[in-house]
Amino acid sequence: MNYTHTIEHMALREHKVGSLLPRPTGKLETFGGGGFIRVVTDAESKPLFIEDYILSDRAQLGLHITTFEDGTFVTITWLHTLLDAMGRSALLLAWQAMLEGREDDVPDFLGYDEE
Repeated sequence: MNYTHTIEHMALREHKVGSLLPRPTGKLETFGGGGFIRVVTDAESKPLFIEDYILSDRAQLGLHITTFEDGTFVTITWLHTLLDAMGRSALLLAWQAMLEGREDDVPDFLGYDEE
C-alpha cells in the first residue's frame, strides 16, 4: 500500500483552500462540486495516469492523511482492478472493525485463485 501523511501546521480556516470548505452546522448536509478540495486531500506524489502504475512499483491501494490543527482528511485511492464496490465496502467494514477492536470480525483475505 502507498501511504503518505501531510501535516499542515495551521488551522483549516487559515489554509487558502481549506478556508473555502463549509463549516459544520450540527445538521446532516451535502455539498456539490468540491474538485478544489483535492489541493488539501491529495498527496503530491499521487498517481495521475495508468502509466504511473504500470511503469513503477506502485501499489494499487493508497492511503493519504492530511492533518490540520483542527481537522483531518483521509483519502483512499485504488484501481478498479483491485477493488470494485463490494470490495471497497469490505475494506471499509474491516477497517472499522479494527478501529473498534473487533479483529475477529475481519474476514480472511481470499486471493484471485481461491473460492
